[in-house]
Amino acid sequence: MALHPSPSPPLWRRFLSRLLPSKRTLPSLLAVLSIAAFLTFHLALQSPPTHTPTRSKIGWQKWDAIWLEDAQAGGEGEGFWEGGKTVPVNGSEGLEHGQGEEENFVEAPLDIWNPILPHRTPLTAITIKSCRIPPTPYFDICMPKSTPADDARLGKWVRVGADLNMQGGLAWLYAYYRRSRRYDAPPIVDLRIVLDDDKEALAGLTPKEEWHKAGEGLRTGLRHSPPPASLYYRLAPSTSSSTSSSDYPEPITELDVLYGPGPAWPSFSRVEGENAHDAVKGKSEAVALTYRKGYTAPAPAPPLEFGRDGKFRILQVADLHFSVGNSACRDTDKAPCDGDRETIRLMEDALDALKPGLVVFSGDQLNGQKTSWDTVSVASKFTRPVVERKIPFAVILGNHDSEYTDMIRREQMKLLSALPYSLAEVGPAEVDGAGNYVVRVRSPDASKTPLLTLYFIDTHDYAPRQWLSWGSEREYDWIKPSQAAWFLEQSARTHAIERPFTPDGAEDLKSPWARVRGRGREEERQEKEREGKKVLAKPNAMLWGHIPMREYYDSPADKNSSGLPLEGWGSALDLDGAPKKNSGFWDALRSAREEWTEQGEGEAVPEVRIVAHGHCHITDNCKRVDGIWICFDGGSSFSGYSQLGFHKRFRVFDISQFGERIETWKRTESGEEKDRVVLVEGLGG
Repeated sequence: MALHPSPSPPLWRRFLSRLLPSKRTLPSLLAVLSIAAFLTFHLALQSPPTHTPTRSKIGWQKWDAIWLEDAQAGGEGEGFWEGGKTVPVNGSEGLEHGQGEEENFVEAPLDIWNPILPHRTPLTAITIKSCRIPPTPYFDICMPKSTPADDARLGKWVRVGADLNMQGGLAWLYAYYRRSRRYDAPPIVDLRIVLDDDKEALAGLTPKEEWHKAGEGLRTGLRHSPPPASLYYRLAPSTSSSTSSSDYPEPITELDVLYGPGPAWPSFSRVEGENAHDAVKGKSEAVALTYRKGYTAPAPAPPLEFGRDGKFRILQVADLHFSVGNSACRDTDKAPCDGDRETIRLMEDALDALKPGLVVFSGDQLNGQKTSWDTVSVASKFTRPVVERKIPFAVILGNHDSEYTDMIRREQMKLLSALPYSLAEVGPAEVDGAGNYVVRVRSPDASKTPLLTLYFIDTHDYAPRQWLSWGSEREYDWIKPSQAAWFLEQSARTHAIERPFTPDGAEDLKSPWARVRGRGREEERQEKEREGKKVLAKPNAMLWGHIPMREYYDSPADKNSSGLPLEGWGSALDLDGAPKKNSGFWDALRSAREEWTEQGEGEAVPEVRIVAHGHCHITDNCKRVDGIWICFDGGSSFSGYSQLGFHKRFRVFDISQFGERIETWKRTESGEEKDRVVLVEGLGG
């Protein structure tokens, strides 16, 4: 029987069969299309608009626009405008910045909790909720129930990041809030924490129709049984109401949790009434809720400048070792003594007496060792004295700043950079560490010439453990090659200037200046002599790093003209505190030279003349190696280890002659001045 081939299908059907997916490929195609649709919605439609949000069509309720010009109103944000361009808000790294003359703004997402973001959108609801399973970034069983209609009008629920029962409880307890830009959503204007059995305080919440209880009690799930307390919030009428909202306080825009007795974060205030949790001696620290109204940009640090007399003072504060709560004093016969409080008093006395132009916190601000587990609470405490006095400050991190805390090093530097008057920077992402940055001190005249370079380097914490080293004492980490390359790049960007520097207009005003400063003829003669020997060279530089390098311990000190070693002016009572591995960073310091020229002849001295360390609490001496001075502070805190009879101290660097002369000394806890020595005197001195 002959078999007849079936007729071939028409051409159009063959074309269509190739175009459409088969049963085998259809699921894959649908998966690809679903992923593409998901990414389009979340990355494109919900991304921050690239133009002024008032003209946005999609997702406008998910973002808050902060116009920087408005944020600096009231004097708190002065200095955000330089050369007609907007300088980003402190701590706004990663946010969208508007472009163009009419779009000087920062856009912040509404549905995340980050207290340093520049939100002005009011909170509309708050609830306290407990749960038996802790929330994760992907799953939150605690999340309060809601409806699409409530989310659209009042905003989505946002979890305040800190667990109120962090220090011990039978359940996790979190605060949640909503935030909305809608005019028909009444804003929260006041907060109060009241004991549940305090009838008088409850009766004071008037008018009653405006006050609302925020979910569960604030002491739900605690192991002990303290008197129950609850959070209440007051709602103002919506702006669409007939009642004028101008009769009500300014809306609340952010909520945070504070642990311990320290001050709230700048621009935040403690909620009136009770603590969320009271302290239990020996077991837990107090827990408070704090809030912010509106938003005012952190006051930026003013430009660092020498005075008209050519002087600038730097105060180094080392190894504070602060805790969330009040810590005990260590190695002192002072009694009674509360470590953190006594240290703050000591710091305030030094700041008021010395009036520095810059304060450098040189690492180990946090105690680690399971007592500084909330970075915000500790940072608020140790920076408050300089912030209140409007003194610019820089920060580097030490090894203890990484121990038992809630923030990695980069996040800590972001937080510290968001404080008023802070010069701290996170540093380039491609460079190892957090806190590699440069600050320059400039001339007071119109030229604003850089006269002193200050390098800050992250010396990290502990080296990674080897698989056979578990159980042994951890070794210190070391500075990485990427940091050495970064330092050399920054050094190469530093241009030579005419030294010694003479401010513009000094010749015309020399006599009045001399009379104002009370200078004698001999000083004027010396200045004229210096001016007659001007050379081109990079300005002097200093470098701060917490952990010392091997060269301090392994290299001999330079010798003076009499053959005596250039070291001393203090004690060296600590054991070796450097990493066991030599990082090679010292070679980078040696290779970065001033390379000054005079009458066609060239000489070279290191650009970095002084390296300043913390880390070693009972070492406060100086030693010169390869033309570079290495100086230790010696420990500034009653909360860190020390030795009986070794007073707490701050190292002072007095820079004069517009950067040519650098002198150092120490101020002790008794106010005594110790070990004054001139480290740098002119070019090559």
